[in-house]
Order: sequence, then C-alpha cells, then structure tokens
Amino acid sequence: VRALRAQYDHLRNEYSRRTNGTAHGGKEEGGQSKGARSGTGVAPDKEAVLVARIKDLEKQVEHTKSYYLSKLRTRESLVPAKPAVSRPSGGLPAHREAELQSALKERDLKIAELARKIEAFQAGSLYGLPGQSVP
Repeated sequence: VRALRAQYDHLRNEYSRRTNGTAHGGKEEGGQSKGARSGTGVAPDKEAVLVARIKDLEKQVEHTKSYYLSKLRTRESLVPAKPAVSRPSGGLPAHREAELQSALKERDLKIAELARKIEAFQAGSLYGLPGQSVP
C-alpha cells in the first residue's frame, strides 16, 4: 500500500507539473520560465494537495484502527492460525494419496509383466520363429 501511495503521489506531482508547464524545467524560448515571464508564478497549490493527502491518510488510519479494535472486541485472533494438519505429501488428502499409491503399484506390476513378456519373446526369437522351443 505504501509503494502504491508513493507512486500515486509521484504521478500526481508529475501531472500537476506538466499541466502547469514545468515538466522540463518550465523553460520557454528565451530561457525564462513561464511563471517568471508572466509574473504570476504559476505553481501547483501544494498546500491543497498536502491537505487532501493528510485527510486520505487519516481515513486510512481510522479504517485500520476500527478493523483491529473490532477484532479485539470479538477476541478474534489478529493473525490467522496455521492449519493444524500438515501433510507431508504436498497437501493431498490421505484417501487420495492411498489411491495414487495403489495405482502406482498396479502400473509397476504391469510394467514388470510386460518386461517379462518382452524378454521371453526375445529369447524365443533368438532360435528362430517366436514361440518355438529350443532343441
């Protein structure tokens, strides 16, 4: 919030400088600034900007104060509590983890079975046609 406020203030200041012709030093042709040439000294009303900023900050402080006072009145924790259950498996529920473990075991068994079939096929094809027995 502070960073956004600072950026807002900076942009507002830049905008006020640009609208008053002082964005690039306020120089016109001849080397004089617009304010010095016209004699009026055109500058943003900094006091009004600061008063508005102070009112905005006071509103923000009141809002924050009322928020925390209401939490204290209700005896609600100011900081949210951490979850009681920490799951080592990356946050999966226990039943979902069990399902995934059983699916993994099934796939491992299928891979092992296919590997045995491939070995048997390759062993049979070394001596001729697949499925022929060795004499």
